[in-house]
Amino acid sequence: MSCSVTSLSYQARCEAVARVAPCYHDASYTQKGLLLDAVMAATGYTRKHAIGLLNQPPHGKSMIVRPRLPIEVVSSFPS
Repeated sequence: MSCSVTSLSYQARCEAVARVAPCYHDASYTQKGLLLDAVMAATGYTRKHAIGLLNQPPHGKSMIVRPRLPIEVVSSFPS
């Protein structure tokens, strides 16, 4: 099932995925399939790899890391 796809640079593939990702998040089930097909055709990625890339959170929005209490404070709590 190999297709001859014009080779894109890594940067171009990342840009293509980044442009489609917001639409992918808001799309219905059938629309997601069509978007996946388009990404696969443009980048040459396999379906599972494209799904993984499209489901990642956008760059710049990382998880909030809450500060942890020091062990001395936690150990002073009554059990």
